[in-house]
Amino acid sequence: MIKIIDGLVEVPTVNDYVSALRKIEITELQTELLKIQYSAPHHQIKVEDLAIAVSKPIETINAVYGNLAHKISDLLAVEIIGEGYWKILSIGYEQNNRYYWQMRNQVVYALRELNW
Repeated sequence: MIKIIDGLVEVPTVNDYVSALRKIEITELQTELLKIQYSAPHHQIKVEDLAIAVSKPIETINAVYGNLAHKISDLLAVEIIGEGYWKILSIGYEQNNRYYWQMRNQVVYALRELNW
């Protein structure tokens, strides 16, 4: 099943995310990043706030989050148009010279289903 993200043909379903999150190996830091973002108001967080929360450089956060998203996109056969595997987990936008990640609703519901 090939779904295209950001040329947005179709975002994976909640069940797709649940299945993927059960199958892939997730590191402790990846789990922590998802939990922090999930717990943030509206599941939205500045990337620099994620970095501060785990005492890591922004570059590390981008790499770790992107690696998790890459695993999910490979498992679900999702094609990412443009740069950034992170798009499978979040919608990104810039506001006041800060970059935010808004967790996709399907990911939010999948994490709820998995009792995160």
